[in-house]
Amino acid sequence: MNHYLPLFFAIMKRSYSVILAILFYFCSTALYARAGGASGGGGNAGRGIGLVVALLNIGLIAYYVWKKNKKAKTLIDQSHQNDLLWDYDQMISLAKEVFERMQNAYMERDMDLVRDIVSDNLYQAYQKKLNWMKVTRSQNIIKNIRFKKIKIVGDEDHEDNSQDRFTVFFKGTMVDYLISDKTGKIYDNSRKKKSIFYDLYYFVRIDNKWVLDNIENKATLGKIVKNKQMIE
Repeated sequence: MNHYLPLFFAIMKRSYSVILAILFYFCSTALYARAGGASGGGGNAGRGIGLVVALLNIGLIAYYVWKKNKKAKTLIDQSHQNDLLWDYDQMISLAKEVFERMQNAYMERDMDLVRDIVSDNLYQAYQKKLNWMKVTRSQNIIKNIRFKKIKIVGDEDHEDNSQDRFTVFFKGTMVDYLISDKTGKIYDNSRKKKSIFYDLYYFVRIDNKWVLDNIENKATLGKIVKNKQMIE
């Protein structure tokens, strides 16, 4: 299987403009979500087109994650020579830890559990969401996280270290459902089915430390491609 990947990526690259136009036309950014989701209508032709678009989208995402991650490894190795905070393996390890801790904090509805690894803006924004969940007596239960890919797809090494940042792409599966903390009733994903997630985690450098600054739960092709990669 792996020996076909270079040929597949070459075809994807040559066909990029046509495929991208098709993807945008059919609003493919709505194909992926954490939990739940709506079933679409339409006839067999519509479903067939939707399947083709989904497969093309998956292929392009795989290609650009591979391409940008390959460049990230090269640039981060260069940055590491003058700045030890740029360490690829440590950055991946940190990202995985942050992801897992964030899921736990979200489930426990308490951002104080991750206060040391998030920016002030993210802390405040998410605590408001979690406080509202407490008011509405709703709780997000997150279990059985399994990672399939953890790749750096954006990296900016500036002369001013306070402007440094990097982006991590996550692909994996989890069991994710919503309950009432009063009655225990499940409101979403009542069968507790496993769902696929495609996430982007954005890290910034604060006080010579990497902290999480933003999360996007739908890692679309456009969001992956727009991540910058540079060294000043």
